[in-house]
Amino acid sequence: MADLKISGSRFVYNDEKGEKVLLDCSKMLSNKSRVSMHRLPGQSHPIIPEILIGLIQKQMNERAELGLPFGIIDLLLASQLIRSAKPARVLEYGCGQGELSVHLAELLGSFNEKSALVCAYDTMEPEWMERISHIKHFPDISFLAGGFGSLGLQSNSFDVVVVNGLINYLHPYRVLADAVQLAKKGGFLICYTQESPLLESTFKLFFEKRDEYVFSPTSSVMLANVNDCFWRETQPPDVYTISQADIKELDALAASKGIRGHKIMSMVKRLNHDIFLAAAQGKTELKIELIAKKEVLIDFMVQHMGA
Repeated sequence: MADLKISGSRFVYNDEKGEKVLLDCSKMLSNKSRVSMHRLPGQSHPIIPEILIGLIQKQMNERAELGLPFGIIDLLLASQLIRSAKPARVLEYGCGQGELSVHLAELLGSFNEKSALVCAYDTMEPEWMERISHIKHFPDISFLAGGFGSLGLQSNSFDVVVVNGLINYLHPYRVLADAVQLAKKGGFLICYTQESPLLESTFKLFFEKRDEYVFSPTSSVMLANVNDCFWRETQPPDVYTISQADIKELDALAASKGIRGHKIMSMVKRLNHDIFLAAAQGKTELKIELIAKKEVLIDFMVQHMGA
């Protein structure tokens, strides 16, 4: 079970793989922003740990199940904001009713009121306006109503793009391709997924190199540098691990009782990759065909491998 711990001045993510320090506020020299990590006696200015803890506690009070993932997003964004005193430009792709927008805006406004946050959605939501109106520290904030996959914003213009997976995107590969184009060279993508396996799998296909924070089988936050993007075009290339010759031979393989279990499992793993890729590309017929082949192999293994 993953959790987030505050140990002294360190924010630590912990799961079955171990601990990872997301932000260490004792390392003051790493902070080049205009907000201090510590407060000296007699001072009253806001400090980074208090800002982050306040946002996490507020989210826990409003909607507890989002406290951990939103807390991770807050920390990942803060770890980027401490790198410079200059204002940052952030895009929230799919802002919905503004639950995550409030976190992004509060952080940006606290670090530098000249920072800019663009919140994009396909419709205007009154709830977004209501939530945003309660922010204490405003950045330069704007709302954009546009089509997912083609927002029409200037390319190479955002330091961080946050893809909000509370939204059910019909074509996540188009969303991610658009997000990559909008991020600056060397910028970062943060992707939150909640019961959106296609968005998660497509992000993993875009970014083999990434940081991943998993909260449940259906919820995670992923961080990647745009320079590490594998796909650059709106339509991803064909990078299938199963060839057409393999597909034709699968039935013959399954009919052979001499096939080894590890070979079947290797083939199933490759099929899983290709099924997700076919779904990301919108190739429904190929996806159905691959799923059928996968089921044949699994049925054979269940019926014969123990015989």
